[in-house]
Amino acid sequence: MNDIASYAGVSRQTLYVHFKSKDEMLAAAMQHVIDDFLEKLETQWNQCDSLEEQLTAYFEIAIFTTYDFVEANPDAKEIVRGVGDISAAVARDAEETKIRRWTELLATYEEALIESGSSAHAVAKFIVSTGGNLIYNAESRKDLKTLLQTLKQSVIALTRSG
Repeated sequence: MNDIASYAGVSRQTLYVHFKSKDEMLAAAMQHVIDDFLEKLETQWNQCDSLEEQLTAYFEIAIFTTYDFVEANPDAKEIVRGVGDISAAVARDAEETKIRRWTELLATYEEALIESGSSAHAVAKFIVSTGGNLIYNAESRKDLKTLLQTLKQSVIALTRSG
């Protein structure tokens, strides 16, 4: 907290007036970033004409941005996933929000998804969890791009009936 207070130009006591712990402060910062991310994503999705465009927007805003952050900051993995109970809960809530929004977007394709043995919720969870895991498992940005293209093709194939 000393380093953070010094960087912010305030006393440590001032930080503790607003935040009871480092985890609570991290959770507040995470929530701010998540809210900004969701606003950007909704704005971009409103301009999309197809599922493919929505997937591309999600990958750019959520996956590539996080990948670049993690690559540039050695301790970012812990920051992104949360370091304590409070920040970890914020990270889980963000994942659930993304899954809920994808489920809503994919509802249009529910009939085709059921035909293929899936559902909008299952595919939403697949998009969010696979994309999130690729951030940490891709060997490079180029590899990430290839893997996300495969994910996109898979989702599009699942939404086609027939």
